[in-house]
Order: sequence, then C-alpha cells, then structure tokens
Amino acid sequence: MKKVYGYLCIAIGALLMMAFIYYLSPALISVSKITTIFNSGLSASERLMIFGGCIYWIIHIMTIIISFKLGFKIMRHYSNQ
Repeated sequence: MKKVYGYLCIAIGALLMMAFIYYLSPALISVSKITTIFNSGLSASERLMIFGGCIYWIIHIMTIIISFKLGFKIMRHYSNQ
C-alpha cells in the first residue's frame, strides 16, 4: 500500500511539471518582472501582483521537487520488501 503513495507522489509531480512546462512563458515573464519593482514607478497593487506571481512560481517549483523526491524515496524504500 505504501508503494501506491510513491506512485501518487510521482504522478502529482509529473502533472505539476507538465503544467509548469505549459505555462513556462508566463512563469519566465513573471520572474523577469521582479526587476521592474525596483526600477519603475509602479503602484503598490502592481508591485504586489508581480511579487505574488513570483512567489507562486517558486512554491510551484518547490512542490515539484519535493513530490518527486518523496515519491522516489518511498519507491526505493519499499521496493526491497
């Protein structure tokens, strides 16, 4: 039963990876806009939108990495039993 959790984590990581690849252009644009926060005269709401977009993509990428690591760790641990 624990192996199913490993497969589930890997599947979730794969789905999130496909979503990241599909939205790669908006993700790169969102990260590249972080420099405009300091250089231009944006309003507070525009700055928060840019900062929130960057935080979203950072959390998205961290979730992908954690789910793959956890899934492979579970699979490796329970494949010997």
